[in-house]
Amino acid sequence: MKVVVIVIIALVVLLSCCVGGGYTLYYFGTSMAGEIVKPQIEGTPAINEYIGTISEVEFDFGQTSIEAQGGNDTRLAFQVMGSKGSGLVIVDQGNQDLSKPIWAILQIDGNTYTIFGNPPEELGAQTVEGSADETASEPTESSSESATPAGAGAADSE
Repeated sequence: MKVVVIVIIALVVLLSCCVGGGYTLYYFGTSMAGEIVKPQIEGTPAINEYIGTISEVEFDFGQTSIEAQGGNDTRLAFQVMGSKGSGLVIVDQGNQDLSKPIWAILQIDGNTYTIFGNPPEELGAQTVEGSADETASEPTESSSESATPAGAGAADSE
């Protein structure tokens, strides 16, 4: 009888560790994805107008699954919360990883807005002043790579 109780306790502990460890991996993985997306969408016209200052970005497993079932397995969905509101951001990472997405849209209050890039026309994304072409060129460049001081290069060419 003692052996059975010890085996049951050992199985319960082992199962708890596996479930807890699995959840921990899921949590950190989804948190990291949100941290990769946040600087890419933060400060864009659509986010500024409808979300405001971003306070939280959470991976939306359910919506990502829906996108994948529809044949869009390169799209990831995130719930984004901010000072003005919250909405769903869908990012298409294409054949690359999440650090270089092709386009992103914001779905909020039944409307869809382009954050950057050129989303498919069937999504009906509206352009917020300055969001489509101005931020689409390289949304993932770090500020050290893309920032060029005013006048830099002008002196070099003289």
